[in-house]
Amino acid sequence: MSGVFKNILLLLVSIVVSFGVLEAGSRFIFPVQYGHSFITMDGTADITLSQDLLALTPSITFRQKTHEYDKVTTHTAAGFRGPMTPDNPDIIFIGDSFTYGTGLSDEETFAYLYCRETGKECANLGRIGSGTVRQIDILEHFMAQESWRPREIKLVMLAMTSALMAGNDLMDNIGESRWKYQ
Repeated sequence: MSGVFKNILLLLVSIVVSFGVLEAGSRFIFPVQYGHSFITMDGTADITLSQDLLALTPSITFRQKTHEYDKVTTHTAAGFRGPMTPDNPDIIFIGDSFTYGTGLSDEETFAYLYCRETGKECANLGRIGSGTVRQIDILEHFMAQESWRPREIKLVMLAMTSALMAGNDLMDNIGESRWKYQ
């Protein structure tokens, strides 16, 4: 019986060591790097986007940069991400970084692609790191301040409960609700 136990133990140790070697090798080939930078177009300086809860830094073009991507990003004069609409949009997209298009150029966001394909005037009011509470505040701001009366409003929320960044949309809502209603 002790021979069977030793063999099982040897198998388990071998599996653990193998996974350890594979993990170390994968980190060498594909290093894990967190975060991204917002930098000037010439790459010489970091920029800070507006901390305003309702509007992004207006009339700015910059680069979103990580080791995985380097994408040009534009904010309109009204302080939202393209697609740019001159006036009252037909469709407003609200959501977090997925809607904003983190890691994507202006022409790669799903809001831009949708509006290009449908021929409708749209506005992308997505905000990085926001929950639905803040997104509704942003929507109300643009409807009140800009007198927008869209035909459609598309709220995009990824309600994951298990995965990388698990439940971040749901957790953003909990945090914002506490902040707003205290």
